[in-house]
Amino acid sequence: MLVTGSSNGRISFYDYQLRLLYWCQSCDLDSIRWISFNLHPSLLVPMSADASEKPILIVSKSMPPLPNFQSILERQTINENIIYVTCPHSHESLKAVTALKFSPRCDMLVCGLENGAIWILHHITLQALDEIPYKHSSTAINKIAFTRCAEYMAYADNALTVVVFKRNGTASSTEHNVWNLIGKYHSHHLPIRDILFGPAASDREAPRFFSLGEDQELIEYDLLHSGPYPVPGLKILRVNRIEQSAIPLCLAWYPQSGTERFLVTANSEYKYKIFSEAAMAIRGTYLGPTFGEPIQQFQVT
Repeated sequence: MLVTGSSNGRISFYDYQLRLLYWCQSCDLDSIRWISFNLHPSLLVPMSADASEKPILIVSKSMPPLPNFQSILERQTINENIIYVTCPHSHESLKAVTALKFSPRCDMLVCGLENGAIWILHHITLQALDEIPYKHSSTAINKIAFTRCAEYMAYADNALTVVVFKRNGTASSTEHNVWNLIGKYHSHHLPIRDILFGPAASDREAPRFFSLGEDQELIEYDLLHSGPYPVPGLKILRVNRIEQSAIPLCLAWYPQSGTERFLVTANSEYKYKIFSEAAMAIRGTYLGPTFGEPIQQFQVT
C-alpha cells in the first residue's frame, strides 16, 4: 500500500497500481509533514458496516502544553542528571509537528516539533508517556531514527545537530523517563539529510550510527564510548567525504549478500552509490532516471 499526505491535510491510500483505495481529511488538519506506521499493531481497527469497509479515524490529539523548561534545567543541573532539557527556550508559537516515528517495538510514537521539543506518546491513545517533553534543540526536528531493537533513538534538527538517547532500563520510583540522553553533537556545517542506525560491528557491542549531510560527509559516531551527557557526551568515530560535487540526499542499508554489508546513497545527480561498510570504499555507482526531482528519501528491503 502507498500512503501520501497533502498540503491541505488529506491522507490518501493507494494500491500498488496507484489506484485510490480511500482517503480521509479533517478540516482542522494542517499540511501533512510526516507519516509513520505501526507495522505490528495490537489494536483491531474498527470498520464501517457498509460493503466498502473503509477504516475510520480512531483518535486525534493536540500536543500538551509545554512546561517551564528553565526550571526543569535548573533542577537537573543541581541533581547533576541531565535528561530532559539542555535548550530551555520554549518558542511556544512554533507548534507544528515536523517529524513522526513509531518505535520498532510498537510501544510508542515519537513526535518532533518545530520548536525542537520531542514528545513520547502512547502508540494507541496518543497520551504522553513522559510528562515532560525532551528539549535538546531550539530548531525543528527533521529526522527520527531507532535501532531495530529500539534500545537507541536519535534525531537530527535544523541546527545541524544530532541527538542520541538510550532506553532507560532502570527506571526507579522517582525517575520515570523513558529515555536517557547520551549526548548531542553539532557535527555538520550544512543541513543533515539523513540519519541511520545499523547492527554492531563484529568487534564492538554498541550499534553503529551514521549521519549524512549536504556538506558531503558521512559521519559515524562511537556509541560504545559515548554518554552520559555532558561528559563524555556523543563522540565521533570517523568522518568520510563521500561526494566531490553532488549533494548526498539519503542513506540506507543495502540488502546483505554474503558476509560483507553495504550502504547505499542517492545524490543530487540522480546517482546511487554503494559503499562497503568497513572501508567506505565505493563498490558501485548507478545512474537512475533523470526526469523530475532526484530521490529525496528511500527505503531498501
